[in-house]
Amino acid sequence: MDALGRWLVRFGCVLATMSCGMGAAPEVAESPDAPSPYDPPSATSAALPPMQLPTSVPNAPPPAVTMGLGVTCRFSLDVVPPIDGELPLTVIARCESEGVVAAPQRIALVSEASVEMVQAASFLADVDFDGVLDLVILREFGAKWGRYDVRRFDVATHAFVENALTRALGELPNLTVDAPGRRLLAYDIGPAAPFEQLYRVDGDRLVLEDVCRVDDHGFFMHHKAGKLVERRMHRPMAPAPCLERHVTIEEKGQQTIAWQL
Repeated sequence: MDALGRWLVRFGCVLATMSCGMGAAPEVAESPDAPSPYDPPSATSAALPPMQLPTSVPNAPPPAVTMGLGVTCRFSLDVVPPIDGELPLTVIARCESEGVVAAPQRIALVSEASVEMVQAASFLADVDFDGVLDLVILREFGAKWGRYDVRRFDVATHAFVENALTRALGELPNLTVDAPGRRLLAYDIGPAAPFEQLYRVDGDRLVLEDVCRVDDHGFFMHHKAGKLVERRMHRPMAPAPCLERHVTIEEKGQQTIAWQL
C-alpha cells in the first residue's frame, strides 16, 4: 500500500470513529419501572407474524382474534376524534374472551393522523416474540415513514400495557417486525442519509445489533455489535444489501407500513 493509500485508511478510521454514535439505540430511562406482567420471551417461543386489525361489522359482535398462547378474544379498536379539533385523539381498545371481562381501554394519542388513517395503519404484532400479539397504533407519519404507540398484551388481564420496551419502540421510525428472524428493524429511506438499524429484544430492552447507514459525507458504513465492518463511498445506483432488508421483510408480508395503505 502506497503513502496515499495509508493516509486514506487512517482518515477513514477517524471519520468512522466520529460517526459511530449517529445510529445509537433509543435511550431507556434507568429509573425503576413498574414490574412487567410478562415473562421474558424465550428462544423457543413461537413468534407470531403481524396482522392487520380485523374489520368490525356494524350491529355485530367484534370479530374473534387469536392473540396467542391459547387466547382468542373479541377484539375491537375505535378511534374517537378530538373535540373541537384539539388533540389528542382517543383510541379505545378492547379484547374480551370467555371468563375474562376486560373494560374498554382508553389510550390518548397525540397524532395529527385522521381517524380513518389510524384505524387503517395500526396493526397487531408480536413485538417481543413471546408468542402473543401486541397492539401497534399509528402516531406520526410522513410520505414514507411512520412512528407508532406500542402496547403489550397482558394475557392475564387482557389489558394493553406500556413499559420501557414499548416506549423505546415508539421512538423508532418505520418499526418493522421480522417474526421468523425474531428481530426488529427501524429504517429511513433518505434520500439524504438512509439507514437501517437491526435490534433484538432482551426482556424489556432493545439491543442494537447491526447498523447500516450513509453518513453526511456520502460514505456507506456498516457496524455490527458496535464495530465498523465496512466503509466505502456510497453509490445510490448500487445500494448496499443491508439497506434493503426492510423491502425483503415487507415483500414476505411480515409488516404493514402506514404509508403503503
